[in-house]
Formats: sequence, C-alpha cells, structure tokens
Amino acid sequence: MPNHPTKSISRNIPTDAHPNLEDEIRRLAFEIYVEHGREDGHDLDDWFLAEAEVLGAAVNVAA
Repeated sequence: MPNHPTKSISRNIPTDAHPNLEDEIRRLAFEIYVEHGREDGHDLDDWFLAEAEVLGAAVNVAA
C-alpha cells in the first residue's frame, strides 16, 4: 500500500473580517427557519443556506 500524504482542504475564510461567524450563521439559520413556517426537518438546509449567505458576505467584505 503506497504511503500518500493526506491532502487537507483549507477554505481560507477570513475570520478576522467576521469574528462572530458561527453566531451570525446560527442567528440567520433561525430566521430562515421562522420564515419557512418553523417546519422541522430542514435544520441542515437552513444552516447551509445561512452559512452560504454569511460566508458570501464575509468574502465580499474581505475582497
């Protein structure tokens, strides 16, 4: 079995541009949940949508 180094993917997210990143994602994910009628079973969808919006805003601010 060949020994290959493990590749790690770095996302290079500018956390200094958005120091409360997780809190902001959590807040927005909850807003999305409420906007969609508090329907259970879509927590990951809501989180990923919020994450994309927050990270997109953070990347645009850093650029």
